Amino acid sequence: MQKLIAFAAAGLIAAGSAHAATTFTATLTGGQEVPPSGSQFVATANLELVDTNGDDILDALNMTVEIPSAFDFSATDAGIDGNDGSQVVTVFHIHSAPRGVNGPVAFGIIGPNSDTDMDRMFTLNDDGSVTHSNQWDLGEGNGTTLAAFLPALLAAAPGEDVGLYFNLHTEEFRGGELRGQLVATPIPGALPLFAGIAAAFGFARRRMSR
Repeated sequence: MQKLIAFAAAGLIAAGSAHAATTFTATLTGGQEVPPSGSQFVATANLELVDTNGDDILDALNMTVEIPSAFDFSATDAGIDGNDGSQVVTVFHIHSAPRGVNGPVAFGIIGPNSDTDMDRMFTLNDDGSVTHSNQWDLGEGNGTTLAAFLPALLAAAPGEDVGLYFNLHTEEFRGGELRGQLVATPIPGALPLFAGIAAAFGFARRRMSR
């Protein structure tokens, strides 16, 4: 079913605009956790839906996350040595839920790692901060796929929340220390045919239910 849905969405995205792209930001804070963690640290993220194959189909979500030096990744599989911040990272995910609500993991970054083709990277910067970059491909996810979220991502208006959020967990805050909801910031001219995509998804689901 997911393959059929992804195919339908991809075809309509391609038909919409050869230059379509959508960008998102997230500011990760303790105040967005449910309940709030009280952490005063802040991380930031920038994301963009991209065409990786040159075929005018948006098929991946690129992301870059800037994490302050207070966060120590040495206990994870991030492959970073020499980072000795006070906040020991345990797991790191993108979850699915609206702001103010906790939801399941949609894409694992650390524990689990949902990336299947080695796009995940962590870089230790000179100031001790960490830069994470990754690419969430159309068929990747934790019990779901990026394809399932395309309608909401493509339909989001500038400044509008998307039902996905980053959650950075630490030993001190097992339920999550920093959370950041994705907020849409589409570039000018990015006007995907959401109505057609939604119709295609509905058709695919009806077909699979027969």
